[in-house]
Amino acid sequence: MTMTADRARLKARVFTVRARIGQKIPMCELCGISHASDLHEHWISRGQSTGNPELQEAILTSEYNVSALCNDCNVNYAEKDSSRKLLRKKSIARYGSDAIVKWMLNLPFKSDSDQAQHLRDVIRLADEIDREPVL
Repeated sequence: MTMTADRARLKARVFTVRARIGQKIPMCELCGISHASDLHEHWISRGQSTGNPELQEAILTSEYNVSALCNDCNVNYAEKDSSRKLLRKKSIARYGSDAIVKWMLNLPFKSDSDQAQHLRDVIRLADEIDREPVL
């Protein structure tokens, strides 16, 4: 994918916000070891938006839908269910489930059932986070 100006601005904003003080680039949100170089869509993938350019634009330019990953994790681990779940939980912790639900309610899904499934995923994970013991 050619990086559009909107995607480049999103990447700069995400990396700036997620970098620790004194770092120019944040650490990977999966391994926590390597510097992040890639953005990965974790709620709604590019494939799920195929044929719907409005949805694709919305998911590729929203900070709610991306994680900052190193290239190795992006290529080798990001699509695993356990990785996707972890990244989604981090997104909920960062932005709150209400903000993510509000964002999803405004997305131009082709069908109500697609939107409903994504909303159920957010609510299920938010409930799971609420039930997790605090260490």
